[in-house]
Amino acid sequence: MVFFPLFKIEDQKKRKKKIENRREKNPLNSRLCSCNCGFSSPVQFIRRQQVLLLYRRILQAIRQVPNDSDRKYLKDWAREEFKRNKSATEEDSIRMMITQGNMQLKELEKTLALARS
Repeated sequence: MVFFPLFKIEDQKKRKKKIENRREKNPLNSRLCSCNCGFSSPVQFIRRQQVLLLYRRILQAIRQVPNDSDRKYLKDWAREEFKRNKSATEEDSIRMMITQGNMQLKELEKTLALARS
């Protein structure tokens, strides 16, 4: 079986050179992954996916709130909380916020279940 690379060797060299140039221009870019995805590590990518999933699940739960004014209040609250913490970079604080968000989501789901019964 013959292996054919996805990129030609010249393309790979150009790509690596482009990344090196970006790192030279801005020292903060030295933390970037070599695949040029914008994340410093796979853990950062996974955390982002967890945050996005939590946000979607919260908005889905809020859609089930029967009262329009309560629904709007909760939706605005969720948006503001996520916007306020958007710039967080410390791994421990992000993990803590995800845990708190999951607890608040469970509490909202319990409240909605009680309201339905």
